[in-house]
Amino acid sequence: GLLWRMLVDPHDSARDALPANRWLDIRYEDLTADPRGTMRTLLDFCDLSWDDGFERGFSRYRFDVSRTDAFRRDLDPADVARLTAILEVPLAAHGFSASP
Repeated sequence: GLLWRMLVDPHDSARDALPANRWLDIRYEDLTADPRGTMRTLLDFCDLSWDDGFERGFSRYRFDVSRTDAFRRDLDPADVARLTAILEVPLAAHGFSASP
């Protein structure tokens, strides 16, 4: 949570310094919800193909959508509330909801 907050401003600065066609945002939530589709989007963006070697490597991994809210399970509710208060504005600015 706090590491994300420390990285979001440099991320935004880097994105803003490049032409839109040279930057692709990929959200972890999208990757876990649709790994194959998200990776296809990434490969297309990089002008790469999904070949047999990539498929072999890709098929070795599993993506668990339940990990996107792991912090809510792993942290004490009071810590989640503090983290939410700290991150609410930048989360909203990046299309995330701070509420469960």
